[in-house]
Amino acid sequence: MSTIITTANANLRAEVEDVARHTSPGGDITGLRGTVTVYFRPDLRVVYGVSRLYGSDDWVIDSRFRNGVPMHVNGFGARYLRTDSIVDVNIIAALDDAAVAA
Repeated sequence: MSTIITTANANLRAEVEDVARHTSPGGDITGLRGTVTVYFRPDLRVVYGVSRLYGSDDWVIDSRFRNGVPMHVNGFGARYLRTDSIVDVNIIAALDDAAVAA
């Protein structure tokens, strides 16, 4: 399921999709995984792979691709490497809504 939203910065459009429960291959990390695409301009879109682990309130960026080119990639739920969180309240709300349905 995909949800198109207007970000808190009204000049940007975002799409939240594919939020689902996920467990790492080793079974030691469990949480939610999703994808957020932010359209900055017609020629610039950034796709974020995000996760929220059980017991956490933050959606953390696991990967970032700019126009298909990898800019930053961690594995699902990796918190021992560099981490950034989603801070746009409208994107967080859309992720939370999708998580309820997952």
